[in-house]
Amino acid sequence: MKAIVFGMLFIGLTSLGYAQELNKEAKEDETQEVVLEGVTVTALNMEYLERVHDEVTPEVVKELEHKAARFKIKGTPIYFSEVGPYEVHFSNSKGNIIATYNRKGKIMASSEKFKDVAFPVAVRNSVFKEYPDWKIKSSVYLVSYHYNKGVKKLYQFQIGKDSYKKNLKIDVDGNILN
Repeated sequence: MKAIVFGMLFIGLTSLGYAQELNKEAKEDETQEVVLEGVTVTALNMEYLERVHDEVTPEVVKELEHKAARFKIKGTPIYFSEVGPYEVHFSNSKGNIIATYNRKGKIMASSEKFKDVAFPVAVRNSVFKEYPDWKIKSSVYLVSYHYNKGVKKLYQFQIGKDSYKKNLKIDVDGNILN
């Protein structure tokens, strides 16, 4: 009985090993390059992501922006193809996005607000260079997107020194606007 079990096991393992080998002709036939001329494939809200993201966008912001970009308005119970636009609210622990979609599902505009997120080195250096002995009390990152008008990104800070407070507006390049 043991001889039969070992024999079956040997035959089974041998056939599995043989099945894993590829024929050279089959290997060459399986991988063929397909070129689509004149066809561009992009995600519907890729333009939104390309405009709102840059190399210094905080990760927590990127995550929520990706969620808004991937949202399928057509899959919701409130969707009707003849009606639009649709306003959808997204939020996480640091902030929120109010995105306006057209009836095709494209983001037409967004208003984004995030509190106490990591800010770029240029912004931090600008604050501490202009106000060396001051401390940052709070920060807000604001993004305003419109498909025709572009993107506006702004950091708002409240800084303090002793009993004094000051509100600052700074762009993403570190330019103090007020």
